[in-house]
Amino acid sequence: MIAFDTDVLSEFALNKPEIVERVRQLPSAEIYLPIVVVEEMMRGRLDYIRRVQSRSNLSLPSAYLWLERSMALVKPFGILPYSEAAHATYLSLAPLKLKTGTQDLRIASIALAHNAKLVSRNRRDYELVPNLNLEIWS
Repeated sequence: MIAFDTDVLSEFALNKPEIVERVRQLPSAEIYLPIVVVEEMMRGRLDYIRRVQSRSNLSLPSAYLWLERSMALVKPFGILPYSEAAHATYLSLAPLKLKTGTQDLRIASIALAHNAKLVSRNRRDYELVPNLNLEIWS
């Protein structure tokens, strides 16, 4: 089971050739998105819509198109929930003060709770998380 971090999903969404090629080499049934990754992506799209609504010189249809495309992007992937086990893992990691942001620690906790390999481009935020199966795509 492979879980994508937000940065990998974002670059896949932008059709970065090296990321698209690596994703295509993986069995699609093995690729999952931690729900926190989905939250981060959707939160960004919704924030953009709110900003566009307050400025008449930006395109609201374009902003909604980004949201629609993001929803379509995540649809083929399985979702890894922020389960009770993931929350317990998060609560056990938080006191370690790993210099990992809250959302990143939640993503790592989801991967740990589901025995998934986390694929990220962000070594710094994840390398200190104990027992995390991490693969860095640089």
